[in-house]
Amino acid sequence: MNIAFVNSTRIWSGVKTWMLEFGAELKALGDVPAYFGSDPRWIAEARSQGHPAEDLRFGFDGHPGTVAWFARRFRELRIDAACMNIQKELRTAGVAARLLGIPVVHRAGLTGDFSGKWDQRLTHRLIVNCVLVPCRTMREEIVARCPWIDAGAVRSIPNGKRVTGRPRPRKGSPVRLAITSRLDAPKRHQDLLEALAGPREEDGPALPDWRLDIFGDGQRKDALEALARQLGLERRVSFRGFARDLPARLPEYDFGLLTSENEGFPNTVLEYLAAGLPAIATDSGGTSEVLRHGQNGLLYAPGGVKALRSNLREALCLPDEAYAGWSAAAIDTMEREFNPASLAIDLHELFADLARDRFPA
Repeated sequence: MNIAFVNSTRIWSGVKTWMLEFGAELKALGDVPAYFGSDPRWIAEARSQGHPAEDLRFGFDGHPGTVAWFARRFRELRIDAACMNIQKELRTAGVAARLLGIPVVHRAGLTGDFSGKWDQRLTHRLIVNCVLVPCRTMREEIVARCPWIDAGAVRSIPNGKRVTGRPRPRKGSPVRLAITSRLDAPKRHQDLLEALAGPREEDGPALPDWRLDIFGDGQRKDALEALARQLGLERRVSFRGFARDLPARLPEYDFGLLTSENEGFPNTVLEYLAAGLPAIATDSGGTSEVLRHGQNGLLYAPGGVKALRSNLREALCLPDEAYAGWSAAAIDTMEREFNPASLAIDLHELFADLARDRFPA
């Protein structure tokens, strides 16, 4: 099958990572993925993996030139199914696919992507064949909150990650922490900095020595650097910027962190566990479907700095034997439940079923 992945955003997101990683798995099954987007980094990464990939500007929603361009390229590449993320893509590439009778999959990352406005409802009614989400929790939320979407058209296939680490003991002192989400307000990195700065002697025994590396770019970078200095953490906290080689780097750390106020099914947690890192994360969206409190990491309510501080203390003071057990459980979870090679078969079958039942142009 020939499958088009379309993404019009210029920021790196979990959906882009998913499209690349599952495209590689689909290619191993004999499919031919092709990529279309406006982020040169994403297009370059797709090309480096040997996929057809084209960089373009989408223009306004429904731009006739963009629609015509996609229609031409989809015909030339004999696209059987198209997968896209947000409304701009649906209203350009999606329109082109609909005109050609190609089934369209809307791959959604957050329940909040569905506003329920009339134009979004119309787009879904006329263009979208299937809404694909990464976890059961999100599917249930969409079915409950969006009655205008056919429940039978909402499918759940989890994200997956290939294991990059192995069960292991703690690295030693200092305890090494990593957080890899974008530096934007909803990710609430400030909670982590305040929690790490907060514990004092009256809170209990002194914490073991630690270091925190913050990966990623975003609008909050300068503000977070200033906050780290204000809290006196500049010698312990390093801002590492955007990195595409995170799977190779993560095994150097002891714990992975996620402090977001809202998540669908976070790639970051999957990456941590695949590297053998227990994780500390907010109990948001489908995070608890992969992160099991007290087994391969710790969960806390979003926005709870005090709870995060308590979890950090528990993690940093975890006995070595318990840490090794959590690390082993992290790898086991990924190998048994979130193996991308197995999940890609489900995705291939979804695309194949839609292509067989493709509606007339």
